[in-house]
Amino acid sequence: MDETEGRIHLATCAMPVMRVLRRRFATRKHLDGILIAADLHLLPSTVPLLLAYHDAGARLVVAGSNSASTRDGVARWVADLPGVEVVEDDDGLASATALLDRRPDIVIDEADALLGLLHTERRDQLDELIGACTHTLAGVKRLRSYAERRGLTVPVMAVDGSALKSTFDNRHGTGASSLDAVVALTNVSLTGSTTVVAGFGHVGRGIAERARGAGAQVVVTEIDPFRALEANALGYRVLPLIEACREADLLFTATGSHLVLRAEHLAELPDGAILANAGHGTTEIDVAALAAASGSRRFIGPGVEEYADAAGRRRLLLAGGNPVNTAGGSGHADAAMDLSFAAQALAVTDLVIRRPPPGLHELSEAIQHEVARLAVTARQVPLDRPSTGHQVYSTYLTGEPELAALDRTEE
Repeated sequence: MDETEGRIHLATCAMPVMRVLRRRFATRKHLDGILIAADLHLLPSTVPLLLAYHDAGARLVVAGSNSASTRDGVARWVADLPGVEVVEDDDGLASATALLDRRPDIVIDEADALLGLLHTERRDQLDELIGACTHTLAGVKRLRSYAERRGLTVPVMAVDGSALKSTFDNRHGTGASSLDAVVALTNVSLTGSTTVVAGFGHVGRGIAERARGAGAQVVVTEIDPFRALEANALGYRVLPLIEACREADLLFTATGSHLVLRAEHLAELPDGAILANAGHGTTEIDVAALAAASGSRRFIGPGVEEYADAAGRRRLLLAGGNPVNTAGGSGHADAAMDLSFAAQALAVTDLVIRRPPPGLHELSEAIQHEVARLAVTARQVPLDRPSTGHQVYSTYLTGEPELAALDRTEE
């Protein structure tokens, strides 16, 4: 067993919910003959999701959503599966175009690369689609904005944004894996340091929680009053970003937005400040401005670039400004992705079975509870039961008809 096979084996062992769904899918073949185009991080933990679709009878054309996070061994392993094609191109637009050239029935987007192209330059293909899924908060935000302004002509499942994915993937998964990547790349000690977190959504909150648990003094920056108030209520200092930069030993961007950390912020950073992006995409940190303000740049380790300005102050940029957990680390823990990919797998079967109308659809409570049910069973987490005569209002426990669409059996 080579390294790639070993890592995929470990991922499979750590994902019991996906194992259950794969057995279910292999029996029922809900996706028989369906062509799925998937634009996802090609990591070992992604393989069980692709295998689930494959077991359900689907054909697949797959591309890595970010060349910095694509593991070549994983891409080759997936490409050897019958009925699976892997598109390898460092140009994201070229990859998206190649995926859509295959005329898929279902589109799975890491954010909105495929759906954006479909709604601008490939509108003739929209009528061919059964539907689509988007896997990140950034993608959900962009598609919600597009739907409000112009409307979506296909059903899109907003897998991210659900309580299940926001909690276990965004908060716990990204929070832990982002800090793990920073420590692995730099060997920094968080104890007594000041960690600045720009953005207090689910990802930022997860990073803040873990940094504080590791002994860091955490400062949060926010533009949203509700989130700023929440951070304050949880005991974090809340400052404008330009002020927070002056004391940052480690700074995370976690917003999913464009050019969050700009030239005026970079000028305030102390010597040795570490910069890491935990949001989707590559443009939260203005790397061009960082380079323009620096007299020298050198690689001092894998995934670590040192920029020094005229005064000799150093800034360490991790993973080139790409998401640090996937481009500079191993990505989410496999157990976190077990729940996230289980939701993704059931969302696709829901699209095919139920055929919802065009528009952005939230991941149903039925699907979320089914994933949670399988997870607590696999992890042997005991559940209490309501007492006799107690009125139960849970959709899951009362057996609403929506659960029938999952074709559920006890595992």
